[in-house]
Amino acid sequence: MPAHGLLVRVGIDSACGRWNAPSDFDSRSFAYVPIPESKKQRSWLSTGYHEFTESVRLLGSSLPVALQREPAHLDPDFRYL
Repeated sequence: MPAHGLLVRVGIDSACGRWNAPSDFDSRSFAYVPIPESKKQRSWLSTGYHEFTESVRLLGSSLPVALQREPAHLDPDFRYL
């Protein structure tokens, strides 16, 4: 039987982050939005959700206001490896 879809749980979703990142079925594109950070971070290592607003906007959506106030959990964070 040919595959008709593939579900990959990467990033934020309704179970971890209380929001589903946008996707476009026709173009097969999605906005990667990480889960919220649960631990206190050092200020210079903190990543805000503002870094993901453009990819979300390009798919016709916007980040929830509640997320905009939280730090994002990047795992791994390639900037600091």
